[in-house]
Amino acid sequence: MLQEIRAVLHGRVLAHVPLIVVVFFVPVFYTLLFGAVYVQNSVTHIPLVILDEDQTNMSRTLVRLYSDSQKFTIVKQTQTSEEMEAVLHEGRAVAALAIPRDFQKDIRMGDQPSVGFMVRSANNVFGNVAMLESWEINRNFSVAVGKKLIEGLNMLPDAALAGVYPVQIGVRVLGNPTGGFPDFILTGLSANGTQIALMITLTPLLHLLMKRRRWEAGQGLRVFLAFVLAFLIMALGALLLSLFLAECVYAVPMRGSWLALTALSASFLVFVIGVLCLFSVLSPDPVMAAQLPLFYIMPSILYSGITWPQQSMSAGAAFYADLMPMRYFAGPLRSLMLYGETPALGSTCGQMLFYGIICLLIAGAFFIWRWRRYWRQQPAMEAGRAS
Repeated sequence: MLQEIRAVLHGRVLAHVPLIVVVFFVPVFYTLLFGAVYVQNSVTHIPLVILDEDQTNMSRTLVRLYSDSQKFTIVKQTQTSEEMEAVLHEGRAVAALAIPRDFQKDIRMGDQPSVGFMVRSANNVFGNVAMLESWEINRNFSVAVGKKLIEGLNMLPDAALAGVYPVQIGVRVLGNPTGGFPDFILTGLSANGTQIALMITLTPLLHLLMKRRRWEAGQGLRVFLAFVLAFLIMALGALLLSLFLAECVYAVPMRGSWLALTALSASFLVFVIGVLCLFSVLSPDPVMAAQLPLFYIMPSILYSGITWPQQSMSAGAAFYADLMPMRYFAGPLRSLMLYGETPALGSTCGQMLFYGIICLLIAGAFFIWRWRRYWRQQPAMEAGRAS
């Protein structure tokens, strides 16, 4: 195992870069790079265009509520609906608020005027945040206006509020109360970076290991296991370092136990390494050994449940997701860090270890078979060259 670690320490990729740098650099780089994208933590300052055809105290109050919200930035106030729609379609604004004429008059007459809110939702993040914030602002405005109208009927303020808003819903968001994007996705990206680092380094090296030298009979299994353990130790260090940096640099909370996190991460890496070893020993050459796993690794973020819940996937997509290590790791990892615990941690680790060991057993058998086959052919190849 130490011999394999030394081989990685002294090995080079692209002629100059040490392999060990790739093992640690890729996951750390992914964490820092993608964390920088989400450093603002949540979507704010959504460009908003406003059409206020009423120009009364109530309509200006509603406009001021949108202006005071951190989620919106008013980029233009138009005079006609055509001008407002042009600003929206040109992309200068993402959302539009249209207050109709006689807005204040209709409220006082009890006619329920309709305020228009349009969203240019090519980007769902903008669209969802804009609609949620607009709903919150309009609800607060409606409650305040209704309270004043009922107070005008000589009711006390508390009774007026109870009359217009009889049921108050207390909302409590656990784990990620601010809706921050680093808390939501960054840990999964760190894990994916570790997968990619292993794909770049482990798969071609294992293929070359079969031809590196001839061992004594019975040593093939020892060499294979030493290789696997060496990469497991290095990858585990890289992944834990990435998650530690996510906590320190981007304030992703770590509410769980680092011991539980280490056990979960090690089980995940056994699964990943097992799958990559299988790709490597079944590949015809080192180049294909590094390229083939791309088709398996790259969709893992989408199918892992990080961005789209598995419960909402089709049966075929859910079956495909079950074949990927990220499916068993990303959700429990996020739960462990944000909530301090993850349901069925033991069974989740057991599943990943089981699948990983099965892959390693198959890969190990193919590795020994191909190694023996290669070295049996060497004398004949040397004789052919001599002749």
